[in-house]
Amino acid sequence: MRSLDVKGALRRRWYLLVAGLLATAGLAGVAVNLVGSTHEIKSSVLLLPPSTSVVGYPDPEAPGNPFLRLDGMDPAVSVLVTSLTSKEVSDQILKDTPDGDYEVYQDPLSQAPIIVVAATAATSDQAELIRDRVTDLLPTTLNSLQSEAGVRPKARITATDLVIDPRATEVWRQLIRLLILIIGGGLVGTLLFLGVVDAIARSRRESKQRRALVAESGEPPTPDEAGQEVDPQVVEPEDVEAEDAEADDARPVAAVDGVPTEPELPKASVRPKQQDMRATTTRQLSKRNKRNRKSRSG
Repeated sequence: MRSLDVKGALRRRWYLLVAGLLATAGLAGVAVNLVGSTHEIKSSVLLLPPSTSVVGYPDPEAPGNPFLRLDGMDPAVSVLVTSLTSKEVSDQILKDTPDGDYEVYQDPLSQAPIIVVAATAATSDQAELIRDRVTDLLPTTLNSLQSEAGVRPKARITATDLVIDPRATEVWRQLIRLLILIIGGGLVGTLLFLGVVDAIARSRRESKQRRALVAESGEPPTPDEAGQEVDPQVVEPEDVEAEDAEADDARPVAAVDGVPTEPELPKASVRPKQQDMRATTTRQLSKRNKRNRKSRSG
């Protein structure tokens, strides 16, 4: 097949380009109607160390500042995040909103033990409902984990709300990704299809033109003119011997004194028996020629 000439194919097959663009636009419209936008809402929760771990200064009896001991709480954050994202808890939170989803993770932009809760759903009300369920369950889960570990109430870690979004925001990330995939794939597929169709059409047209020229000239088409591959010709030894035999038959017959004689064959190609028969025939012809000369002279 010929190489793809996309630039030339765009001029010759512009109608295929228009059809491909219309099909791509139709798929993009279907994606917009089916996917649409989503709503997202977030909140941040800060974990605070227990009061027993904070030493007052300069008076040991005075209450200390818990914000000075926020380091070293990463294990507690990891355990709490794992518990809130388990399959059992997730099914409980999303039981009324099957199209919704949520994420719980430690804030990557802060070194403090801050947990971010992000909820997404088709509507703003559903997103807020999912977010509220997770934030309400977070301190309860934290107390339950510490109670099971036998931690005294005064030594337990507490949670406090840090930032709460008042309303959900509309986001288009999922739809934008899908549209990029559809539009990019549609354009590439259209150009490739257009180039392949144009290459096949040009190849068939040129083949017809060659056959028409051969028909006008009256000569049989050669394999390359007919669009076939020409295989290298392999010459067999039998073919060479047959050609040599035909050449020997076509040699002119020599004559001795008016009497035709057969031409001598190459010695390498004559067998012993054939040589004896050839010698006998030659002697007989020589004797006959002598008798003819004597009769003519008498």
